Amino acid sequence: MGRENDTKWGELNKSLIDAMKDSDWGAMTQLYNDMVYIVVKEGKDATYLLEARNKTELRGYKSAGIGRVKILTAGRDNSCPQCLELEGQAYTIDDALKIMPLPHPKCTKDVFGGGHPFCRCCYIPARETSSSNNRKGIV
Repeated sequence: MGRENDTKWGELNKSLIDAMKDSDWGAMTQLYNDMVYIVVKEGKDATYLLEARNKTELRGYKSAGIGRVKILTAGRDNSCPQCLELEGQAYTIDDALKIMPLPHPKCTKDVFGGGHPFCRCCYIPARETSSSNNRKGIV
């Protein structure tokens, strides 16, 4: 890391610790995303940070009482074929934390040309609906 990135990295780590103390799940998710950006921009593998970001996002949803999520990709032009296959798949929070479908282990979307993927897919709350036969579905 260059000096500028070293300084930014230190600031991000301090902010991450503060967000953890406050249980600010949204801030933690964004801070991990900022860290991913720095690492990938330098041509390094950021899979461990992507995993941390996604686990944090899921734990934040769980703490807010959300029971199910579905996968949202970055769209056809901004996602790899492997990630596009996950679009709309729904999971309970616990299953998503167990399986960890994101980041997709075979994601190939190289945003910055450094040779490492930057999976930008995310989870969004899945709305439960009642169908005509009273079985719950996911929208």
